Amino acid sequence: TVCTTEDLKYVEELCSMPLDEYIGAVERRSDVRPWPQQRPACAEVSSGRPEANLATDLEELRRGQFAPPQPEGTCASVTLRSGSVYSGQWKGHCRHGFGNQTWRDGASYSGQWLENVAVGMGVYNFPDGSVYIGEWQHNRFHGLGAYYGSSKTTVFRGEWQGGFRQGYGVEEGSTSVGTTFRGTFNRGLKEGSGICSWSDGGEYAGQWKGNHIIGSGTYVCKDVRRRYKGQWLDSQKDG
Repeated sequence: TVCTTEDLKYVEELCSMPLDEYIGAVERRSDVRPWPQQRPACAEVSSGRPEANLATDLEELRRGQFAPPQPEGTCASVTLRSGSVYSGQWKGHCRHGFGNQTWRDGASYSGQWLENVAVGMGVYNFPDGSVYIGEWQHNRFHGLGAYYGSSKTTVFRGEWQGGFRQGYGVEEGSTSVGTTFRGTFNRGLKEGSGICSWSDGGEYAGQWKGNHIIGSGTYVCKDVRRRYKGQWLDSQKDG
Protein backbone atom coordinates (compact mmCIF):
# COMPACT_ATOMS: atom_id res chain seq x y z
CA THR A 1 0.00 0.00 0.00
CA VAL A 2 1.01 3.61 -0.59
CA CYS A 3 0.51 6.28 2.04
CA THR A 4 -1.03 9.27 0.26
CA THR A 5 -0.94 12.91 1.30
CA GLU A 6 -4.64 12.68 2.14
CA ASP A 7 -4.00 9.64 4.38
CA LEU A 8 -1.26 11.42 6.33
CA LYS A 9 -3.43 14.52 6.66
CA TYR A 10 -6.25 12.40 8.11
CA VAL A 11 -3.91 10.75 10.63
CA GLU A 12 -2.45 14.13 11.60
CA GLU A 13 -5.96 15.51 12.17
CA LEU A 14 -6.75 12.56 14.45
CA CYS A 15 -3.56 13.17 16.43
CA SER A 16 -4.51 16.77 17.14
CA MET A 17 -7.99 15.92 18.46
CA PRO A 18 -8.94 15.59 22.12
CA LEU A 19 -9.96 11.98 22.84
CA ASP A 20 -13.72 12.69 22.89
CA GLU A 21 -13.54 14.32 19.46
CA TYR A 22 -11.41 11.44 18.17
CA ILE A 23 -14.04 8.97 19.37
CA GLY A 24 -16.67 10.91 17.46
CA ALA A 25 -14.56 10.87 14.30
CA VAL A 26 -14.05 7.12 14.53
CA GLU A 27 -17.76 6.54 15.17
CA ARG A 28 -18.66 8.52 12.06
CA ARG A 29 -16.12 6.57 10.02
CA SER A 30 -16.99 3.14 11.39
CA ASP A 31 -20.67 3.39 12.40
CA VAL A 32 -20.06 2.16 15.95
CA ARG A 33 -21.47 3.35 19.26
CA PRO A 34 -19.70 4.97 22.22
CA TRP A 35 -19.03 3.32 25.57
CA PRO A 36 -19.23 4.43 29.22
CA GLN A 37 -15.74 5.60 30.17
CA GLN A 38 -14.14 4.60 33.47
CA ARG A 39 -10.52 4.84 34.64
CA PRO A 40 -9.29 2.89 37.70
CA ALA A 41 -6.33 3.87 39.82
CA CYS A 42 -3.03 2.61 38.36
CA ALA A 43 -0.48 0.97 40.62
CA GLU A 44 2.51 0.02 38.49
CA VAL A 45 4.59 1.39 35.63
CA SER A 46 5.73 -0.79 32.74
CA SER A 47 7.03 -0.21 29.21
CA GLY A 48 5.91 -3.47 27.55
CA ARG A 49 4.60 -3.78 24.01
CA PRO A 50 0.83 -3.23 23.55
CA GLU A 51 0.10 -6.78 22.34
CA ALA A 52 1.19 -8.15 25.74
CA ASN A 53 -1.40 -6.08 27.62
CA LEU A 54 -4.10 -6.67 25.01
CA ALA A 55 -3.70 -10.44 25.40
CA THR A 56 -3.40 -10.46 29.23
CA ASP A 57 -7.00 -11.40 30.03
CA LEU A 58 -7.75 -13.77 27.14
CA GLU A 59 -7.94 -16.94 29.24
CA GLU A 60 -10.40 -15.42 31.70
CA LEU A 61 -12.46 -13.98 28.87
CA ARG A 62 -12.59 -17.36 27.10
CA ARG A 63 -13.79 -19.12 30.25
CA GLY A 64 -16.43 -16.45 30.75
CA GLN A 65 -16.84 -17.02 34.50
CA PHE A 66 -17.02 -13.29 35.32
CA ALA A 67 -20.53 -12.74 33.87
CA PRO A 68 -23.24 -14.37 31.72
CA PRO A 69 -22.75 -14.04 27.94
CA GLN A 70 -23.97 -10.70 26.62
CA PRO A 71 -26.03 -10.03 23.47
CA GLU A 72 -24.00 -8.35 20.73
CA GLY A 73 -23.83 -4.59 21.22
CA THR A 74 -24.44 -4.69 25.00
CA CYS A 75 -22.43 -2.06 26.90
CA ALA A 76 -21.01 -3.11 30.26
CA SER A 77 -18.03 -2.46 32.52
CA VAL A 78 -16.06 -5.42 33.94
CA THR A 79 -13.06 -5.57 36.28
CA LEU A 80 -10.91 -8.61 35.47
CA ARG A 81 -8.66 -10.64 37.78
CA SER A 82 -5.51 -8.92 36.47
CA GLY A 83 -6.90 -5.60 37.73
CA SER A 84 -7.63 -4.29 34.26
CA VAL A 85 -11.01 -2.72 33.55
CA TYR A 86 -12.92 -3.00 30.27
CA SER A 87 -15.86 -0.68 29.59
CA GLY A 88 -17.59 -1.04 26.27
CA GLN A 89 -19.48 -3.29 23.91
CA TRP A 90 -19.65 -7.08 24.13
CA LYS A 91 -20.58 -10.12 22.07
CA GLY A 92 -21.02 -13.14 24.31
CA HIS A 93 -17.86 -13.06 26.47
CA CYS A 94 -15.85 -11.16 23.87
CA ARG A 95 -14.83 -7.52 23.79
CA HIS A 96 -16.50 -6.69 20.51
CA GLY A 97 -17.44 -3.33 19.01
CA PHE A 98 -16.18 -0.16 20.66
CA GLY A 99 -14.57 -0.13 24.07
CA ASN A 100 -11.99 1.19 26.49
CA GLN A 101 -9.59 -0.93 28.57
CA THR A 102 -7.14 0.23 31.21
CA TRP A 103 -4.37 -1.83 32.82
CA ARG A 104 -2.66 -1.67 36.22
CA ASP A 105 0.59 -0.44 34.65
CA GLY A 106 -1.15 2.78 33.51
CA ALA A 107 -1.60 1.82 29.87
CA SER A 108 -4.96 2.10 28.11
CA TYR A 109 -6.57 1.27 24.78
CA SER A 110 -9.64 3.01 23.40
CA GLY A 111 -11.05 1.88 20.09
CA GLN A 112 -12.49 -0.96 18.08
CA TRP A 113 -12.46 -4.66 19.00
CA LEU A 114 -13.26 -7.81 17.05
CA GLU A 115 -13.85 -10.83 19.28
CA ASN A 116 -11.29 -9.80 21.94
CA VAL A 117 -8.72 -8.47 19.47
CA ALA A 118 -7.87 -4.83 18.75
CA VAL A 119 -8.80 -4.36 15.08
CA GLY A 120 -9.63 -1.13 13.24
CA MET A 121 -9.10 2.34 14.68
CA GLY A 122 -7.81 2.89 18.19
CA VAL A 123 -5.70 4.90 20.65
CA TYR A 124 -3.08 3.27 22.89
CA ASN A 125 -1.58 5.26 25.76
CA PHE A 126 1.71 3.83 27.07
CA PRO A 127 2.59 4.02 30.78
CA ASP A 128 5.43 6.48 30.03
CA GLY A 129 3.06 8.96 28.36
CA SER A 130 3.75 8.09 24.73
CA VAL A 131 0.72 7.56 22.48
CA TYR A 132 -0.21 5.71 19.28
CA ILE A 133 -3.28 6.81 17.32
CA GLY A 134 -4.31 4.94 14.21
CA GLU A 135 -5.16 1.59 12.67
CA TRP A 136 -4.75 -1.87 14.24
CA GLN A 137 -4.71 -5.51 13.21
CA HIS A 138 -4.29 -8.53 15.51
CA ASN A 139 -3.42 -6.31 18.54
CA ARG A 140 -0.60 -4.57 16.64
CA PHE A 141 -0.14 -1.20 14.96
CA HIS A 142 -1.04 -1.91 11.34
CA GLY A 143 -2.04 0.52 8.60
CA LEU A 144 -1.90 4.27 8.96
CA GLY A 145 -0.99 5.69 12.35
CA ALA A 146 0.84 8.32 14.36
CA TYR A 147 3.15 7.80 17.33
CA TYR A 148 4.06 10.53 19.84
CA GLY A 149 7.01 9.84 22.15
CA SER A 150 6.69 10.55 25.87
CA SER A 151 8.53 13.87 25.50
CA LYS A 152 6.21 14.80 22.58
CA THR A 153 9.30 15.88 20.61
CA THR A 154 9.52 12.56 18.75
CA VAL A 155 6.68 12.04 16.30
CA PHE A 156 6.11 9.49 13.53
CA ARG A 157 3.22 9.60 11.07
CA GLY A 158 2.86 7.02 8.36
CA GLU A 159 2.49 3.34 7.57
CA TRP A 160 2.82 0.43 10.00
CA GLN A 161 2.83 -3.34 9.65
CA GLY A 162 2.77 -5.90 12.45
CA GLY A 163 3.73 -3.30 15.06
CA PHE A 164 6.65 -1.84 13.08
CA ARG A 165 7.06 1.25 10.93
CA GLN A 166 6.82 -0.21 7.45
CA GLY A 167 6.51 1.75 4.22
CA TYR A 168 6.39 5.52 3.89
CA GLY A 169 6.46 7.83 6.89
CA VAL A 170 7.55 11.15 8.36
CA GLU A 171 9.64 11.09 11.55
CA GLU A 172 10.44 14.19 13.58
CA GLY A 173 12.92 14.60 16.43
CA SER A 174 14.21 11.01 16.49
CA THR A 175 17.86 12.00 17.11
CA SER A 176 17.51 15.67 18.09
CA VAL A 177 14.99 18.50 18.09
CA GLY A 178 14.61 19.93 14.61
CA THR A 179 15.53 16.72 12.78
CA THR A 180 12.99 15.49 10.21
CA PHE A 181 13.11 12.36 8.05
CA ARG A 182 10.75 11.69 5.15
CA GLY A 183 11.09 8.35 3.45
CA THR A 184 10.63 4.59 3.66
CA PHE A 185 11.02 2.22 6.61
CA ASN A 186 11.53 -1.52 6.94
CA ARG A 187 10.67 -3.19 10.27
CA GLY A 188 11.10 0.10 12.10
CA LEU A 189 14.36 1.17 10.48
CA LYS A 190 15.03 3.74 7.77
CA GLU A 191 15.62 1.80 4.57
CA GLY A 192 15.33 2.76 0.92
CA SER A 193 14.95 6.33 -0.27
CA GLY A 194 14.68 9.20 2.17
CA ILE A 195 15.34 12.85 2.89
CA CYS A 196 16.68 13.95 6.27
CA SER A 197 17.02 17.58 7.34
CA TRP A 198 18.75 18.89 10.46
CA SER A 199 18.35 22.05 12.51
CA ASP A 200 21.74 23.36 11.38
CA GLY A 201 20.45 23.67 7.80
CA GLY A 202 21.97 20.45 6.51
CA GLU A 203 19.96 18.07 4.33
CA TYR A 204 20.66 14.63 2.89
CA ALA A 205 18.64 13.04 0.08
CA GLY A 206 19.43 9.50 -1.01
CA GLN A 207 19.63 5.87 0.07
CA TRP A 208 19.40 4.37 3.57
CA LYS A 209 19.74 0.95 5.16
CA GLY A 210 19.30 -0.02 8.80
CA ASN A 211 19.05 3.67 9.85
CA HIS A 212 22.41 4.41 8.16
CA ILE A 213 23.19 6.42 5.04
CA ILE A 214 24.39 3.82 2.54
CA GLY A 215 24.61 4.05 -1.26
CA SER A 216 24.22 7.09 -3.46
CA GLY A 217 23.04 10.42 -2.12
CA THR A 218 23.53 14.14 -1.88
CA TYR A 219 24.29 16.24 1.20
CA VAL A 220 23.84 20.01 1.18
CA CYS A 221 24.36 22.54 3.97
CA LYS A 222 23.40 26.00 2.77
CA ASP A 223 24.64 27.77 5.91
CA VAL A 224 28.26 26.82 5.23
CA ARG A 225 27.91 26.32 1.46
CA ARG A 226 28.86 22.67 1.70
CA ARG A 227 27.78 20.07 -0.86
CA TYR A 228 28.67 16.44 -1.56
CA LYS A 229 27.10 14.13 -4.14
CA GLY A 230 28.32 10.56 -4.38
CA GLN A 231 28.60 7.25 -2.51
CA TRP A 232 28.16 6.72 1.23
CA LEU A 233 28.94 3.90 3.68
CA ASP A 234 27.81 3.78 7.33
CA SER A 235 26.72 7.44 7.12
CA GLN A 236 30.20 8.53 5.96
CA LYS A 237 31.37 9.71 2.54
CA ASP A 238 32.79 6.81 0.55
CA GLY A 239 34.51 8.02 -2.60
